[in-house]
Amino acid sequence: MQARIHSYRGGRNHARHIAEDRPSPPEDHELQEYIAPNWAYSFDVDSVEGIDRFRRRIRDAEYAVDRVEKWSHILGTYTSYRNAKIAPHVAIVNMSAAQDCVNYGTKYCQVEGSECFAARNERDFPMPLHFRRKQEIIWSLLDPVTWAKAFRLHVQRKENDVTTIRLNEAGDFSSRHDILKINEIARRLPEFDIYTYSASSWLEWAEADGFTVNRSNDGDYGHRRYKVVDSVEEIPAGPEHVLCPYDATDGEILCGDCKLCINEDGPDIYVTMFSGSNQ
Repeated sequence: MQARIHSYRGGRNHARHIAEDRPSPPEDHELQEYIAPNWAYSFDVDSVEGIDRFRRRIRDAEYAVDRVEKWSHILGTYTSYRNAKIAPHVAIVNMSAAQDCVNYGTKYCQVEGSECFAARNERDFPMPLHFRRKQEIIWSLLDPVTWAKAFRLHVQRKENDVTTIRLNEAGDFSSRHDILKINEIARRLPEFDIYTYSASSWLEWAEADGFTVNRSNDGDYGHRRYKVVDSVEEIPAGPEHVLCPYDATDGEILCGDCKLCINEDGPDIYVTMFSGSNQ
């Protein structure tokens, strides 16, 4: 036992020495240049609500003795749980805001920009837009190993169970890097089911591994088709075509409790286009 205590103290001291040997952290007035500078993003970072405090939190995490522990609190703040359709044991992580989505308003998305519920939510209420843009900054800064360790610490502090990670209720995969990053996160977090919906048919999805991809257009990728229809009459007949159970039960069955989109094997899923039910 004494040897273990000395080993633990030695590790902590080693980490402290590493932290002390690094260059001094940037001053508050320098953070705009060093952390999430405007030129690195497609939106005006400086207009994001609370960006100064957010940058300070990131700086403090990067220069902390226990970097993962500090990042776990930031990641916990900017991981959301439960919307109208998603069960409370499902963590929601966005790679960007809907208005910054790489497929927003393009031929790849199955709904018009004006019909996108997530984007409409950001237009009607300012806080979701600011929240998701901070999520995008986090996603761009954290490597997958730190992300996975920080997420596990965050979940361990929660009173309620977390079983599943839903990627992108807003935003989408924008690069091969995103796919490979989620591959590594999934490899390091085998205790969680991870799933997403993507319209990025132009990416090489054959590399995706360890998470379920529901394709949002008619491209040849992913595990199944997830399609928005105007009415149930448009759904083809047969067991391989199923109306989303949330729609079929008027919201009694939530995503996460239903696993049709989470399991790799299963039918194509159809959702009706009304008041955000396709989110």
